[in-house]
Amino acid sequence: MFYTKIKNNIISPASIYKSRNDSGMKVFGYLVFLIALMMIPVIVYLVSFNGLSPEEQRVIRNDLEPMLDIDCEIDGKLICSESVIREIDFQNFVIVIDSDQIYEVESIGIHVILSEEFVSVYSVKSEILQFTYDELPIEWQNLNFEVDDETFWIQLFTGLDNIIMTNRSLWLPIAIISFIFVYSILVLFEILLDSFIIRIFRFGQHKFKQIFVIVTYSMTIYVILRVILDLWGVNVGGIMLSLFQMTPLVYALIALRNAYRE
Repeated sequence: MFYTKIKNNIISPASIYKSRNDSGMKVFGYLVFLIALMMIPVIVYLVSFNGLSPEEQRVIRNDLEPMLDIDCEIDGKLICSESVIREIDFQNFVIVIDSDQIYEVESIGIHVILSEEFVSVYSVKSEILQFTYDELPIEWQNLNFEVDDETFWIQLFTGLDNIIMTNRSLWLPIAIISFIFVYSILVLFEILLDSFIIRIFRFGQHKFKQIFVIVTYSMTIYVILRVILDLWGVNVGGIMLSLFQMTPLVYALIALRNAYRE
């Protein structure tokens, strides 16, 4: 039954239109299904992660190099020749170098803060973990921030992989929950935006709830194609991505054409 609905939502816009009066529980369940489907590539990546790939290291190095060009070293503690505060933003977390312990966490994401005596990990603005520099991986026990020295980068990435893998049980559930939240917002935003466009330009005389249901079911083909591309690691350009994101709107408009045939 559910498989048939998914198939019809992909190949039959007329079927989508006929489902416009589905109950709120059915629509909510389908939304949960779409979000779970989008999570598949993320979960596969996170669960199978066993260290940074050479390409990931290259990207991180390019981002870090200008930020880590500082006169500091780690030798039992963070030692800097002058006051240093650097905030380095990554996709899923923030690293902060704060020699004077003056940084305040203001966002809910994961923050790793290197202060003079301790390394602290924050999530949702609360400290969840703190350890001394002696507890760091051996590769980071004596680390000079010499960005022009290849040895520095080898030590940095080897130690980073060690920390990531050792603390998998801590960051894995947090990362999964964070992605669920982000994808839920993205899917709802896309559905609401397309629904408002249809409603504002009056493509047919329908209640907003009916339009919302039609757009939700029209998301099916977009989500499935997106999952396939992500699993295969296919990157599409900005223009193609924008056109690709219009698929649910176009599909919903095709479904609404059936109103004139009834």
